[in-house]
Amino acid sequence: MLRVALLDLLVERTTFGHEGNLQMISPLSEHGEVEVWLLTPQMQDGAVGGVVPQMLGVEDVPHWEGDFDFASLMSLLPASEGGGGTIHLRRMACPASEDIAGWLQQAGLQALYCTGSRRNVSQWEDWMVPSAELMRCAVEADIPTLGVCFGHQLLCQAMGGEVERSDASSDMVCEMEKTGFGGIDPLFAGIENLRGLFTHQDHVVVVGDDFITLARCQHTPYAAVRVCRGKQMLNAYGVQFHPEAYPEMIQRSLEAGYLTLEESNSVYGEHDGVQVLANFASVVLSRIKKSHES
Repeated sequence: MLRVALLDLLVERTTFGHEGNLQMISPLSEHGEVEVWLLTPQMQDGAVGGVVPQMLGVEDVPHWEGDFDFASLMSLLPASEGGGGTIHLRRMACPASEDIAGWLQQAGLQALYCTGSRRNVSQWEDWMVPSAELMRCAVEADIPTLGVCFGHQLLCQAMGGEVERSDASSDMVCEMEKTGFGGIDPLFAGIENLRGLFTHQDHVVVVGDDFITLARCQHTPYAAVRVCRGKQMLNAYGVQFHPEAYPEMIQRSLEAGYLTLEESNSVYGEHDGVQVLANFASVVLSRIKKSHES
């Protein structure tokens, strides 16, 4: 069974949060069962966690809020008509920064995802420190990593980049320009004219030396990036857009009151998120296959 971790930073939302999580994980579950460790450092008691992976109880999350009730364990049957494996969700403690390297050695993760957030990298909070360190250590350990929106910004900042806040929010579905690297990268395989859904006010304005740009668009220069070490491409990506936000989710977000009619109209449209997530799942599975062969 595959095991992945997901920094669940929109847990208070049933649509962009829980539904978005499942949308990201579903391409992996098409190949078998998946165990997902959900990490919510923004909600948990700072005293919880350590080198040894630990499941959370409701008493460990005093800051829990939102429309999605706390549950330590949840198993979901495949939703796709083609079948697939059960997704097992486990709420786990996010370790402190100094424990993360040891925690990763014990965790046995095959991938790490980081979602968007209602918080902002440009308005730093204490819980972001271990979150950023987890992403950095996962990259160093060659664990396939995908940061989405806030997760993209956190990955870039964790590895030497800079994030700044714009005067206004950017809410749109638009086409991106792939760079030469982006045109041949497996993350965008099978996509001719790359379109993404953007809703953000923070922007990555500087990336570290260990990044290459895969895509850009008019309103933000680093729409998609990949980590590299010299000439070696690592399986770590950041995307400023939301590949998990399909049109039906936008409609449900409007009905739930998470989005205004104006906001939902600006981000309602077809985009290539489903293919991007399927491609990242292929990156993860390819990495697992290579590790078994070596």
